[in-house]
Amino acid sequence: MELVGSRQEDIEFTAKERRASVSSLKEIFDGCLMGDIQVRNQAIWEAVVGNGHKQKDVAAFLGLHYTQIRRIIGRIREEV
Repeated sequence: MELVGSRQEDIEFTAKERRASVSSLKEIFDGCLMGDIQVRNQAIWEAVVGNGHKQKDVAAFLGLHYTQIRRIIGRIREEV
């Protein structure tokens, strides 16, 4: 919020503006060795938790079922 005179005005951002700094799935998984499950799982965590991508979108991008993504996220959460 920004003070203007003696009142506060709400500053609203569009969804596109809020996501401007979010990495695309291609950027997140680029260079990721898909043979290395640990690296892939960390990239999945980064995409969903760190960048706010939907589990369904990550699953479609990787060719996995969304429940696999949910399980991977759950396992990493338990480790953290």
